[in-house]
Amino acid sequence: MQSVVSISGRIETRLLCLAFAQQWVIGVCRESDLRLPAGITEFSVLEPPIGVHYADPFIIFRAGRSYVFFEVWRDDDSKGSIWVTALDAHRLWGCPEPVLERPYHLSYPFVFDWHDDLYMLPETQHNHTIELYRCVKFPRQWELAGVLMDRVDAVDTTLFEQNGRWWMFAAGFGDTAARFRQLSVFYADSPFGPWRPHSRNPVVDDLSAARPAGRLFMHDGHLIRPGQDSRLRYGHSIAWNRVDILNDGEYHETCIGRLKPRLLDGWLAAHTFNQAGDWQVLDGKRLVRRTAANRAA
Repeated sequence: MQSVVSISGRIETRLLCLAFAQQWVIGVCRESDLRLPAGITEFSVLEPPIGVHYADPFIIFRAGRSYVFFEVWRDDDSKGSIWVTALDAHRLWGCPEPVLERPYHLSYPFVFDWHDDLYMLPETQHNHTIELYRCVKFPRQWELAGVLMDRVDAVDTTLFEQNGRWWMFAAGFGDTAARFRQLSVFYADSPFGPWRPHSRNPVVDDLSAARPAGRLFMHDGHLIRPGQDSRLRYGHSIAWNRVDILNDGEYHETCIGRLKPRLLDGWLAAHTFNQAGDWQVLDGKRLVRRTAANRAA
């Protein structure tokens, strides 16, 4: 016989689901001295409508303003697209608008400058490709500049340039489980390749840190690679991984701390972190109260 406590717990969970929905949002804060591992303190949230999710934020500066590129998807349409919004010096958000949509799902809009052009490397795993886009007219017009790899299932592809050598970090390149626990590295002389696989791939096999969670950055003289910790659930928290060795034949990193959602004002998960200057952006999953209209839907 099932215990009364067990039945009561399931009823409580069901009532909670009827009253609240889970929603991904993005937030920004301004810290001149980022503190790891705790990291983010107070932040301003970009509020999506009910039934809409904002995730995977990347921030850049253009003409004295900050811009955040991010993924948008709806509960009634799982195919994501890439949007942008401006951000002023007072952490006030502009009106979000779409910039890139394809017949397949897009997410994780990794943006970077190279040779005076702005490029975007969104996740295109549903098309089994790694696609590079060039900005034609900032920030709304983009064109396909090249397919870096095809017939692959790479997720959250992240580039890093050091001393003229380009490094590509991506999860996947295997079965579904590999998307969450295996990190592969490739290297090339330019973002367009040709990309050569690291001899130790997958260089990381660890559900708590492998999948990329944002741009690599320097902190206290060390190179830090944000990684997703999905041990409790997909994208539950962010691991700060110090890159100790990165060369053609070796790779080694050490986790030096984690950004857990309990540090983020009641969020349930956080799985992407980026910064530019003293601005930090991140995403998180939270509970939002359902209205009568969306309960009926």
